[in-house]
Amino acid sequence: MKRYRYYMLIILMLIVFLPAWKNMERDSYNDRFSDNSVINFKLRSYIGQTGNEYSKDKIIVKLESNLDSYDRKKIFAETGFKKVEKLFDDYYIYENNERTDNIEDIIRKIRDIPGVKEVEPDYIAYLQTTPHDPYLKYQYYLANFGQTLTIDGKNITVKKDSDIKAKGAWDYSRGSSDLIIAVVDSGVDYSHPDLRDKLLEGYNFVVGNPYAIDDNGHGTEMAGIIGATTDNRLGISGICWDCKILPVKVLDADGKGRYSAIALGIRYAVDHGAKIINLSLGGYNPSFILEDAVKYAFNKGVAVIASVGDDKKKSILYPAAYTSYVLAVAASNYSDQRTTYSNYGPEVSVAAPGTYILTTTLQGKYAYVTGTSPATAIVSGIAGLILSLKNNISPSDLYKVIMYAADDVNEKTCPGTDIYFGYGRADAKKAVSPIELK
Repeated sequence: MKRYRYYMLIILMLIVFLPAWKNMERDSYNDRFSDNSVINFKLRSYIGQTGNEYSKDKIIVKLESNLDSYDRKKIFAETGFKKVEKLFDDYYIYENNERTDNIEDIIRKIRDIPGVKEVEPDYIAYLQTTPHDPYLKYQYYLANFGQTLTIDGKNITVKKDSDIKAKGAWDYSRGSSDLIIAVVDSGVDYSHPDLRDKLLEGYNFVVGNPYAIDDNGHGTEMAGIIGATTDNRLGISGICWDCKILPVKVLDADGKGRYSAIALGIRYAVDHGAKIINLSLGGYNPSFILEDAVKYAFNKGVAVIASVGDDKKKSILYPAAYTSYVLAVAASNYSDQRTTYSNYGPEVSVAAPGTYILTTTLQGKYAYVTGTSPATAIVSGIAGLILSLKNNISPSDLYKVIMYAADDVNEKTCPGTDIYFGYGRADAKKAVSPIELK
């Protein structure tokens, strides 16, 4: 199995990257991994938030495309809802003035109305991470030497090389200012000194204005992992040094977001130039509007990278479960092993470090976060390094490069592809460096 994957990686990368590899100026950057410093921080856990929740006053309706405006208005009148808002194409939000507990009964009745193609609740998705107290400077997930973390007074030694080999990858790619990575999340802190030079103007689908300001912290944390300003002698190193971040706010201050807002956010990101969409969020309910949104991105040549969830279930969150269009990311820990929280299943494409990930957070600060959310952001950063070398490869080929380059770190217990790590723990250096043929 490993030999097959190695040959497949050689063939794929020769096809994809051979025209793009060139000599890069290897100027020095601030090396933050040169000593055995002890990292101290405390742990606060919020893992396991995801539930089976939906809006009690809204439903999503998809009408047949051949209906005229009169028929569409007639259908809305038949439903008894008070307000209607067009989302895109044939999708609408029907809204009542009051919340109700019998949405499912209403949906069953509406589904039988001629001209209605699909109808579903407006499900709620949740962020997938655990914030921790901020500070201190080492990011073992980029490159590590077996340093020690001190958590609530307990020393934990990180396994050497349980990282994505970012320092080696940076010899070949540091990103491109032409590449846009959308963080579809809770917004971003535009004033953060390690992010403000990397951010584009985005949009807020929670309240409907162009100010994608983060009032939760989660989006700022994901943005920092992907693309915090690097080699500026300040704070942390982002994975994709030169990429731009497009903040799209779809989660509120509590970390919750309606599927309809997420779908709009995905389409907005595609239509505003993003080549990668990071979705460190999800819900357990399948949804035609969510599937259509990630399919729209995929068909437009935009990669969608999503977290599998933090409930230690053999069940993958949506939209990560839509693996025809999405790269599904699980989390590994600082010992290159399974975590105590990451969901698993045959849909898992790849894993990345997700435990104690240092990143940016609100008010110009830094924090350690844990979950499949930061793992997903790490993979989005790696995707940015790859696309900066070869910006015209398809999402499918991008996913294959990431998967075939992954290290099978759990091969002793689960050789080959498996339900916990997929193809393995992501390896940025192997994904972007030329392959030496012997």
